[in-house]
Amino acid sequence: MPESVKTRFFETETATYEANKESLLKSHSGKFVLIHESEIAGVYDSEANALKEGYKRFGPVPLYVRLISAEEQIQSAPALTLGILSVA
Repeated sequence: MPESVKTRFFETETATYEANKESLLKSHSGKFVLIHESEIAGVYDSEANALKEGYKRFGPVPLYVRLISAEEQIQSAPALTLGILSVA
């Protein structure tokens, strides 16, 4: 997959997280946020719960789940890297 596609893939979701980061940190630090496109779809105690609810709600689509933390995180999409899902 071209690097430009990987970089843009969660661009909207990352921007949504950054725009809401301060309020998420105040009320949900240490939990996991599920973002679908530009919508904060929920906050969960575990990544697994966030994914489970996301797939139930949105179906088999790429989901952006992130730990709510003040520390910078490395972003990855294993399903894309392994070819399980595609952007096409």
